[in-house]
Amino acid sequence: PRLSNGKPDRQEMLARLTQETKADTPSSAESGSHIYNVVLDAWRSVLGQSSIDSSQNFFEIGGDSLSAVSILLAVEAELGIRLPTYLFAEHPTVDALANAIEEQLYSTDIPTVVPFRSHGNQRPLFCIHGLSGGVLFCRDLLNVLPAEQPFYALQPKALNGSYYQVDSIESMASEYIEELKAIQLDGPYFLSGFSYGGTVAFEMARQLIERGESVAQLMLFDPRPPHQNNRSFIGRLQEISLNNLTLQTVSFKNRHRKPTLWAHARARLIFLRRAFRSIGRNIVGLICHQILRHDVASIPIRQIYRYIAWKHTVVFNRYIAQPQRVNALLIHTSRHPDVATKWKSLVGDDLRTEFVDCLHKDLFLHLTPGMLEATNDAANTDNRA
Repeated sequence: PRLSNGKPDRQEMLARLTQETKADTPSSAESGSHIYNVVLDAWRSVLGQSSIDSSQNFFEIGGDSLSAVSILLAVEAELGIRLPTYLFAEHPTVDALANAIEEQLYSTDIPTVVPFRSHGNQRPLFCIHGLSGGVLFCRDLLNVLPAEQPFYALQPKALNGSYYQVDSIESMASEYIEELKAIQLDGPYFLSGFSYGGTVAFEMARQLIERGESVAQLMLFDPRPPHQNNRSFIGRLQEISLNNLTLQTVSFKNRHRKPTLWAHARARLIFLRRAFRSIGRNIVGLICHQILRHDVASIPIRQIYRYIAWKHTVVFNRYIAQPQRVNALLIHTSRHPDVATKWKSLVGDDLRTEFVDCLHKDLFLHLTPGMLEATNDAANTDNRA
């Protein structure tokens, strides 16, 4: 059912589903309802397969995190509802996903903790979301983790489109610690975070150690080092400009030479381009920030992710990190020479680093078990103890 403007009629859809429920019909997957057919068509289109077994696991028949997001976006566009990416992590079959989507129509409750693997005899690993809050891509970590290690990802509840109350990274870390303790009451803890989440995971480790808890390992997946002191507005601009200049010259074969005039000019142009992009993101964030106060349903999921990214950028820029010695592993894709140095000043000189030559967003696809070997050994040692 659609409105006169061509958009899906959510109210009519809910009314029809309510009638089906009252009639004691089977689940959506069993009855071949409209939702089931939409999900099945999306699978066929994205996977390029005409025959789909509705009980098969999506990730076992050629699907990956990116194609899973494509399916959710296609279903969202057809049904006119907002679907969080964690649905695919918990419901990777057509039957399960169709039923989960039907339940989603009646609920706006988004869990903070997403269990990618809830069984195992080792200490669990917790991974904090990136800048935009999605965690579906974290599923790729299962390929390099021990089969007996449980794995959970944490995501913001704002993915349900609610007004996002996040004042600081410190408060976010404190809330996530409470969620973590609902699963694992006592340490030692294994924490990790991707990109922005690396800073949140570091703050969680700092707070846990401050409480007298034990953190066995902190894994930092390509995070930007947080600030360690207050800076003026001009100081921030100079830092960004100098960082861009370094990024442009560090990959040159003759890095010992003084940067050319063109290298300086190119760095300034990149700085201006990023500055304008940042202004654009702030405008989008402010618009979503105001709309969410009044009309949650009008914001599509892509804008919700941008809104969350904007909120996280704001609190990251306000955060002043306090050094805390902890057993840490940094896996990064940046050639910037100061990344490891700045993290060492926070976690200690024993920081282990691994460089992966790939795009930031593809990091989890290029990890190998050897990179996490020390972490896996620690998990096994703790389990035997």
